[in-house]
Amino acid sequence: MTTQAQAFDVLSTLYSRRDEAETLLRAVGFPEKHRPDFRNAYVFWDEVRSLIEQGICPDLTVDGLMIQALKNFPGNPTLKYYVKNLPPPGSDGAGCQEHGARHGHNPANAGRPPPTRVLFVGSNPPRTERINLADERAKIEKALLPAGPSVELRDVWGPDPNHLRDAILGLNPRFLHFGGHCDEDGNLYLHGGDGGAAVKLSALELGGILRTLKADPATKLTAVLLNACYSAKVEHAAIEADLVGIGWPRESYDSWQPFVTTIFYGALAVSRNLGAAIKMANTAIQEKMRQRRADGGPPPIDALIVARPKHVDLTKIFLIG
Repeated sequence: MTTQAQAFDVLSTLYSRRDEAETLLRAVGFPEKHRPDFRNAYVFWDEVRSLIEQGICPDLTVDGLMIQALKNFPGNPTLKYYVKNLPPPGSDGAGCQEHGARHGHNPANAGRPPPTRVLFVGSNPPRTERINLADERAKIEKALLPAGPSVELRDVWGPDPNHLRDAILGLNPRFLHFGGHCDEDGNLYLHGGDGGAAVKLSALELGGILRTLKADPATKLTAVLLNACYSAKVEHAAIEADLVGIGWPRESYDSWQPFVTTIFYGALAVSRNLGAAIKMANTAIQEKMRQRRADGGPPPIDALIVARPKHVDLTKIFLIG
C-alpha cells in the first residue's frame, strides 16, 4: 500500500525546486496567496499537504494533486500505485478525507500530537551490489504497525549528500535508518548528484551534517541506525552530534539485516525502550549464530554495536512519547 506520506516524499524528490513545485500547484489551482515559503522541498510539501487537508480550497484534494503529478511523471511507480488504488469517482467516501484515512493520514486525528517519524534512507547506487531495500523497508513498516498513527515511516530513495541533509532537516525524524553499503574505511555509499555513479560520504562528512542538524533546538533526531556492513566505523559521527549510533562491526549476512531490524523496530513499536530493543535484536543474532554453528556454518558476526554519548541513558529513549 502506498500512503499519502510516501506519495508526498516522492513529490519532494520529483518537485524539489521552487519553480517545479509552483508549476504543479498552479496546474491544480492551489491559491497563490496560501503557498508556503520554499525552505526545502520536504518542509514545503508537508505544509502543502496540511493546507489542503485544512480545506484552503474546497475543490482541491490530495488525490487531485497526485493525479496531476502522475500526468507529469507517468512512469513513477509510487504515484501509479497511489492513483490506481483511488476509490472510483462518486463512490461512498471517495473524497480526500476518506481516502487519506485509509492511506496513512486521517484528518480525524488532527487534534492529536503529530506522529513520531522514522526516516528510511535507501541507497543502492549503480555499480554497487544489489540489495533488496524495498523488502527491508516493508519489514520495518510491518514491524511498526502496533504503534498505529503514533509513528509515521517516511522515505528518501537514492539521495546525494545534499538531498540527504534536506530530507533529515525537512522531515525531522526521531530515528534515522540507513539501508545500503558502507566500506571497510567507514564510507557510506550515496548516489551522485546526477544520478550516476556512487559517491562516498565519509564519517567526517556525515558528522558535519548531523551536527548542523542538531544545532537546531527543534531537531528531534535521537538515534541513527546504519544497516550496512562495517557501519560501526561510522558511529563516532553520531556521538559527535550527541546522538546514539547503531551499526554492524563487519561484514554481515544480507538476509539477516532486515530480520534484525524487524525485531528492533517491533520492540520500539510496543513501547520498549531503546536499550531493550537493542538487547532483543542482539539476542536474536546470537540465537541465529548458535543455530549456524550447530549446522557447521560460518563464524559469528558478533552483534549490533552501539555508540552513545556518556550522558545518554538508552533506557530513557523511546520511539513513542
